[in-house]
Parts: sequence; C-alpha cells; structure tokens
Amino acid sequence: MLKFQWHSLQELLVLMLPLLFFVVVNSQVAGYAMTYKEGLTFATVRNSGSKVGLHQPERAFTMFKSFLDNTPLPSSPYFPISS
Repeated sequence: MLKFQWHSLQELLVLMLPLLFFVVVNSQVAGYAMTYKEGLTFATVRNSGSKVGLHQPERAFTMFKSFLDNTPLPSSPYFPISS
C-alpha cells in the first residue's frame, strides 16, 4: 500500500519562485504561474473561463505541453520573473 507523508498547509505553500509571467507567440503574456515547495505549480491563463482549451487554445497548448514535457513555462526578457 502506498503511504503519503502529509505536510501542514504552511509547509506546503512555501513559494519557491516568485510570480512568473509565461508567454506565447509575439511575446504576449499568456498567464501567470507560481511554483511552490514540492514542485506544485499554480497557473492562471489570461482571458479564459473554465474552458481554457476552447477560449485560449494556443495558451492552453503551451501550458499543457510544458506540463507533459516536464519543462518550465516559457518566459520572456520582456516579462521576467518578478522579485
């Protein structure tokens, strides 16, 4: 049987990286992402509702491809990671 070690919420939600603006074609900001301890990343896609793939297909593809390839979301020198 698989056993998980549970952490307190305060331990889990420690930001490892500050807010990241991820970009797509033409250096447009596609959304925002925050990476927490244990590798959890929370991403928000701009100008989309609950159906991201329908409303913002290119942005959704970028996010899903990064997830499947286990690579960071693309960023740009125009929109660097904030400090």
